[in-house]
Amino acid sequence: LGSLRVIAGSYNGQRGPATTHTPVELWDVHVEAAESPVALPVTEGHNVILFVRQGSVRVLDGQGKGQVIGPQSVAVMARTGTEVRMEALEPGTKLMVLAGEPIHEPS
Repeated sequence: LGSLRVIAGSYNGQRGPATTHTPVELWDVHVEAAESPVALPVTEGHNVILFVRQGSVRVLDGQGKGQVIGPQSVAVMARTGTEVRMEALEPGTKLMVLAGEPIHEPS
């Protein structure tokens, strides 16, 4: 992991400046090295969305395999588990991570 800027919520004791009405995490993540695994903690049962701004990532499953998410693409994650595991496929990959408590909004 190169850097992680907290916009809303918290990460590793650092709180973001944004105020939210429900539990929300919004992180601006930069991964400097390619092919290096990254694990980000998430709350079990929360919605999690990854938006790849630049580069690409492979979102890993329990066996180290996974789905490739390219630039300007979005992945909606399952609401199970307590971490999102991924690896950047290109140096300097940038993504946004948005996670939050489901609010049961109408579809």
